[in-house]
Amino acid sequence: MIEARGRLDRVEPSIVAALALTYFLLFSVLSVLRHLTYHSFGSDLGLFDQVFWNTTQGRFFESTMSLAQPQPHSYIGDHFSPIYLLLLPVYALIPRPQTLVVIQTLFLALGVWPIYLLARHKLEPGWPRLVWVAAYFLFLPLAFINLFDFHELSLAVLPLGFAIYFLELRRPWWFVLSLASTFFIKEELPLVGMAFGAYLLLGKRDLKLGLGVLAGSLAAFLALIRVIIPALGGGSYAYFASRLAFRYAELG
Repeated sequence: MIEARGRLDRVEPSIVAALALTYFLLFSVLSVLRHLTYHSFGSDLGLFDQVFWNTTQGRFFESTMSLAQPQPHSYIGDHFSPIYLLLLPVYALIPRPQTLVVIQTLFLALGVWPIYLLARHKLEPGWPRLVWVAAYFLFLPLAFINLFDFHELSLAVLPLGFAIYFLELRRPWWFVLSLASTFFIKEELPLVGMAFGAYLLLGKRDLKLGLGVLAGSLAAFLALIRVIIPALGGGSYAYFASRLAFRYAELG
C-alpha cells in the first residue's frame, strides 16, 4: 500500500500535466471549430480580433466597436487591458481570431497549476490531490467560459489561483504581486482585490495586510476609472453612465 502510494506520488505531476495537455488540445480544437462553423460573435471575439489586428498594422489598439466611445477610438480608453501587449507577439505570428481562443485555452489549462500546488500543500499524496485537479477541469462554467469566444477576464484565472495559493502559504508579498498583476487585465479586477482584503480582515483577522489590500485595491480601481481610462479615452469612464444601463451605474 505504501509502495503503491509512493509510485502514485512520483507520477502525480505527470498525470496532472497530461490532464492539462488533454484539456488544452481538446478545448483548443472545440474553440476553433466553434469559430469556423460560424458560432462565434462579433461581440466580443470580432472586437478583440480587430483590436489586435489593427495594432499589428500600426493602429495601436484602434477599435470601431463600442457602445460608448466615438468611432474609431482607442480600446485602452474604453477598457484598461495592457496585458494585451504580452499577447500581441503571439497573435502577430498567426493573426487570426483562432489564435485568441487558443491563447485563452492555454491560460485556462494552466489555471490548474496553482490548484495542484495548493492540493500538494493541503492534502496527502495520491488520489485526493488528483480529485482537485479533475474537479477543476470538469467544472462546467470553465467549459462555458472557454467556449464563449475570447474574453480578457478568463486570463485572470491563473494569477488569481496563485494569489489564493500564496495567501494560504502565508507569503504576503507573492500574494500581493499575484493579485496586483490582475489589475492589468481589466479595470474591474481591483474589485476582486477588495474582496480579498475583506476576507483578510474578516476571515483571517489580518488587520495590516487586509487594510493594505483593501485600500490599495480601492485606490487602483478609482485611479483606473476616474483618471487613467478617462485620460486615455478623452472623456469619462462610460460604464458609469446609467443611460447605458451598464455595470456600476448605480454608483453614480
